[in-house]
Amino acid sequence: MLTVSNSKSPGNSSEIFERLGSPIAAWEDIEADVLEVGFIKQHEYEIQFNRDFSNPDESYLRFFQSHVDQPVTLDDIRAAINELYPTGITDQCFNALAVFQKTQ
Repeated sequence: MLTVSNSKSPGNSSEIFERLGSPIAAWEDIEADVLEVGFIKQHEYEIQFNRDFSNPDESYLRFFQSHVDQPVTLDDIRAAINELYPTGITDQCFNALAVFQKTQ
């Protein structure tokens, strides 16, 4: 089972990582790789949700900091979030939950 952010929806975490210089693999690329090695997709569910970036706490900022390839400060992360989401809130987030089965 895989769960990922839809890379085409605004408000997903990959936008922040891209802004900080550490892009992450797109769902479309991951899915293609999984299918290529012999899995078949049994089910896929897309879930829409709201994300509130208006007051990120230090632990949330450190999560991003720990997944960025180069040194960034918490202020760098705050600035990237504020630049991407000036209102602090987005309701256009989508996650995909996909269930794959290995073919025989």
